[in-house]
Amino acid sequence: CDKEPATTDAIFERDSLGEFFNETGGEHWFDRTGWLNNYDHCEWFGLECNEDGFVTEIRMRNNSLTGVAASYLGLPHLKTLDLAENKLS
Repeated sequence: CDKEPATTDAIFERDSLGEFFNETGGEHWFDRTGWLNNYDHCEWFGLECNEDGFVTEIRMRNNSLTGVAASYLGLPHLKTLDLAENKLS
């Protein structure tokens, strides 16, 4: 996605993704390409965004996620969440 939403919703979304990274052992994921850098979060590994730049999919199957998966990620546009084959509770 070329378009980074410049809204408080986008800032909240990036903050939620940062919490997700920290709470699921992001430093130890098999692939964490792009995560927590200053680039467009739509380019981060495992994320897909809509044309407005909001996350619609998280696909992190078998990526060594650990910990507790939050029941609410703060991603109002999220339609697909695939965290199978990880060590989450």
